[in-house]
Amino acid sequence: MNNLLPPVQDVMTRKFSEAKFSLGFKTPADIYAQTHFGADLARSSELNVLLQQNPWAYVQKGAHNEVSIVGRGTVKLAPGKSGPEELARGLSRLGADGQHEPVYRKAAELVLAGQTELAWDAYKQARLIEETAAHHRGQVVSHELSGRDVLKPENLALEMGAWPAPGGVSYEMRWRQEFNQFIQSDGAYRPGTALRADKPFEPSQGARPAADRSKLSESERVALEQRDVAVSLIQDLQRAGYIAVLAGGAVRDEYRGNIPKDYDIASSATPDQMEAVFAAKGYKMELTGKQFGVLRVRINGTDFEIATLRNDGNYTDGRRPDSVKFIGSLVEDGARRDLTLNAMYQDPLTDTIYDFFGGRRDIDAKILRSVGDPNRRFAEDYLRMMRVPRLLSTKFTDFTVAAETREGIGANSRRLAGVAAERLRDEMRLMLTGKNPLHGLDLMMDTGLMQQLLPEVVALNGPKSAQDVVWHPEGNAWQHTRLVVEGLTGQKWETVLAGLLHDIGKPDTQKDWGEGRISNHGHAEVGAKYFLDSIAGRLKLTNQETTTVHGMILNHMRMHKIQEMSPSTLRQTLNLPYIEQLIVLQHADTMATTRPDRATRSMTDFIRAKQREIAAGEASQRLDAKPLIGGDVLLGLGLKPSIRMGEIIKTAMAAQQGGEFTTLEGGLNWVRENIPELRPPGN
Repeated sequence: MNNLLPPVQDVMTRKFSEAKFSLGFKTPADIYAQTHFGADLARSSELNVLLQQNPWAYVQKGAHNEVSIVGRGTVKLAPGKSGPEELARGLSRLGADGQHEPVYRKAAELVLAGQTELAWDAYKQARLIEETAAHHRGQVVSHELSGRDVLKPENLALEMGAWPAPGGVSYEMRWRQEFNQFIQSDGAYRPGTALRADKPFEPSQGARPAADRSKLSESERVALEQRDVAVSLIQDLQRAGYIAVLAGGAVRDEYRGNIPKDYDIASSATPDQMEAVFAAKGYKMELTGKQFGVLRVRINGTDFEIATLRNDGNYTDGRRPDSVKFIGSLVEDGARRDLTLNAMYQDPLTDTIYDFFGGRRDIDAKILRSVGDPNRRFAEDYLRMMRVPRLLSTKFTDFTVAAETREGIGANSRRLAGVAAERLRDEMRLMLTGKNPLHGLDLMMDTGLMQQLLPEVVALNGPKSAQDVVWHPEGNAWQHTRLVVEGLTGQKWETVLAGLLHDIGKPDTQKDWGEGRISNHGHAEVGAKYFLDSIAGRLKLTNQETTTVHGMILNHMRMHKIQEMSPSTLRQTLNLPYIEQLIVLQHADTMATTRPDRATRSMTDFIRAKQREIAAGEASQRLDAKPLIGGDVLLGLGLKPSIRMGEIIKTAMAAQQGGEFTTLEGGLNWVRENIPELRPPGN
């Protein structure tokens, strides 16, 4: 390489060719490169050019083997890193010295004029261009030596702000630290000179202006108070020299103008390092998640989750990684997240958003998109496929799904069989109780998720899904069910689930009479059996949920004929524990058609009138009335405890509700007349 160097540098090369390196000894950069990298150096024309451009650059080792490059300024290399790429970056920074002097002078003028924020913008832009150019040249060297890809400068510029700089913090934070020195020196400070030790880096108190909390709801005020605590935790970590930012949903929600419900924090600190920082503050901590890089700090009764930036290993179970590797890069941490809008980070102390995968772009375009390859994201955690329709139904009701993400769900939908039933049930509950459950249900139908979870619902859109053209001109059973679910939006989980499943017995009870006339007699009973025998267990429903949904499916057709019920049957029906949900389902079922008379077929007004009538009547006949003929009365009449006693009590209660007796004496007479074993002798 000597023939590439100027004559003077060539002399220096020969002079130091046999030099022994010692503590603090300055060695010309070309000697350092030749000694440490040998033949590899010849393969990098980029590094040779940099050495030519900086003939007076020296490499100096310190007391702890830290490496600095000295020229017109001093550039400290990251501890433990002194490879060709790092050397190239350092030389490039030295070569850039003076190129941005006009910008620094302009920033200094703004500082002196009191326009600090404008000065910061100018300073940060100069540093970003300077550092991006240096990293780009380092990547070129890396490409020449190892074949690694070279990021485009614009992509580098996007990522640079969050990369760890020498000292552990991000470049953005490092530049803020430098800028503090820039202000304190009235604009005389320049990058590469020593930072003043008497003025250590102090993170700012936060760039976001305080909201007028007097105009917010109580829950919003509480959420902002939690944000204040999260910011203080981030400040503690940054003050200790670590990257610390808000992560995921909190960043997403704030970008959309909403107040998040909780605030997750990501940091380059390991759990042990976090524990040391917060133990000094006297905070209570939950340590059970340390092996996964998660620490929970409890302050004022609220848990704040702080996760170490990490790379995930293989996902052999489709749920959680087999191993995790702690890292110092927001970019790599974001690459493992599910959706682009969940892979953003924010430094609340500078109000800087780090968005490496287009999250803000997709939010603005109202698109849900996987980070990177959707097949890989869904293979890592199968439940992510269900989160997409859930988010469409809850938080992002006016969004669409990117074509490649939708295709990825379809290609991997069969993997849903490997997800625990409880997790699927919980996603379904959130989806069905969301603002637009149909949005998520339609995606499930279109991508095969519904076939994996509820094939009975898919059959509503199958070959035996046609309905009677007179009673259901709106279309097939699925079109009708969609309208029912739409009418139940905002109702309880069990109500919407019953609405989704109320007609699953139709395909197996269909009878085609020709000319569009179709009957499905008994479909309520068949559907209720399917639910009880299969679906309830498949979704791991509780006993109460199972009883309620089963009863609603079983009785939904009877509710259409409630006006024809006998008084006792009507009272028994109105006394069902889930009657209010049945009333709502009957109305939605009636309205889920295009028939012009649909509103008149709703039984809601009739039922409400009957409820008022019964409430104003005899106390013994009210819906909450206790039986006049109970076990104690029957024992007093000489009847022995048995199953038969329960049957008699139930029959007597029906008669009481039907108005056949209203007093205990009338009940005794009714028993003696109607219960054979209690009739007086000779009757």
